[in-house]
Amino acid sequence: MRAQANLVALAVALLVLSATVTAGVAIADGAYANAERDPVDRGRAVALADALVAADSPLALRDHVLSAARVANASVSSLHAAVPASRDWGVRLVLDGDPLLTAGTPAGGVTARRTVLLGARQPATVEPRLGDGRRVTLPRRTRNLTVTVDAPAGRTMTALRVDNRTVLRDPAGLDGTYHVRVSQYETATVEAVGSGPLPAGSVVLTAYPFTARKATLEVTVDAA
Repeated sequence: MRAQANLVALAVALLVLSATVTAGVAIADGAYANAERDPVDRGRAVALADALVAADSPLALRDHVLSAARVANASVSSLHAAVPASRDWGVRLVLDGDPLLTAGTPAGGVTARRTVLLGARQPATVEPRLGDGRRVTLPRRTRNLTVTVDAPAGRTMTALRVDNRTVLRDPAGLDGTYHVRVSQYETATVEAVGSGPLPAGSVVLTAYPFTARKATLEVTVDAA
């Protein structure tokens, strides 16, 4: 009886050992597969992150500077335009912790992070005062300027000067809306020249300065 009991115990031990070895092999195989896949996903995540922050990216204004408007309208097609091979990947984009877009089904994957500037041009209204040689300084990084002139009867605005350079001129009087380009690399001053002081609102300048904030773009790729 004792010999039979020993045989049963030995059989049970062998079964337990076999199950343990099988489970260990399965875990090792899974870890090996993950180890093999992770470098591939990492390389793809890095490549896609670099492509999205490059100057020619559908999201970028210049290198590492993203357009807030383009980011807000980001689509899977713009993602695929940056890296066509990403059509076959599961991809997730996150900006400062907020989900931006998801393509495919990225269950896991590897994440690459890039620090960027998120920029936009917000309109800023400035009203210059005519007369007495008074000048108005535009907001920094302004590239475009809209000038709207609506002078009352008996008063005229004959010219607009930017940094002592005449950009608009009409001796008979300017009237209506005009678009002027200014250098965004200098802080420009504007002077309106007319027949005398004009009531408030007769001349309105709308500047479009560039503003930016730092942000973190996270690019996750799961190509499994």
